[in-house]
Amino acid sequence: WALSFSPSSPPREIPEAVNLRLAEAAKFEGDPSAMVPVLHDAGGEDRVMSEELLRRVDFLIPNESELERLAASYPSLADDRGGDDAAAEISEAWHRRRRIQQRLGPSLDLESILRSVRILQRRGANHVLVTLGSRGSLLALKPPTPARPPRLVYQPALPLPPGRTALDETGAGDCYRAGFAVALLEHGHCRKGEGDGDGTEDATMLRRCMKFASAAGALAVTKRGAVPSIPSREEVEEFLSWVEGEGRDGIFDDGDENDPSEEVSSHGVAAPAA
Repeated sequence: WALSFSPSSPPREIPEAVNLRLAEAAKFEGDPSAMVPVLHDAGGEDRVMSEELLRRVDFLIPNESELERLAASYPSLADDRGGDDAAAEISEAWHRRRRIQQRLGPSLDLESILRSVRILQRRGANHVLVTLGSRGSLLALKPPTPARPPRLVYQPALPLPPGRTALDETGAGDCYRAGFAVALLEHGHCRKGEGDGDGTEDATMLRRCMKFASAAGALAVTKRGAVPSIPSREEVEEFLSWVEGEGRDGIFDDGDENDPSEEVSSHGVAAPAA
């Protein structure tokens, strides 16, 4: 079968009530395979997103500053303050994620990002995909239970091919989100951790989606203007063939003990994801 609907990606400039109605319509009762995956661009107005809408969004896609602002907009709960339980979760997972922190560099703190993600997922958010500009993107899969930390998939920004330079970052984040939506539909949207409980099947599919999205975002910076910079499907696939041939995709999945890409690092000019 084929999904015939495009994912909803309502920007924050649209009234909350309209976004909620769109998300509700996408989750109509019936055949689960016919439900439309909902992606939410967290940019736009600085306002609280209702927990009701959070629960209906499959992928919340903020950049780093939007993630921090969204997390700070909710009233504090006891376990939001980094108490013993929260600290234990982060400490337990840290040793498996140190390579992600190394790739993020000293100017970005993985622990702070995870705390913000925790706040949103405690309030109903499902998967949170954070775009980090020239440092790539980070996907936090919703854990099967609140007591478990989210499984992370990290996609570094892709290096530009020889002869291409970054000219204009306008629209790069939008191209990333659009590329992710296209790949998500083609590969089949994930089930939010249902089934085997560890999200293995979903994570494998989502790694491919993130790489496709990163390629679209990277190509967008090589042209000036938001609309002229949107790459074609052919351009994205050609670029991905070059990246894979060079062995520079550099994806790291903290739930895959045998991930062959753990020791792969990206080189050259890093193209922003947002």
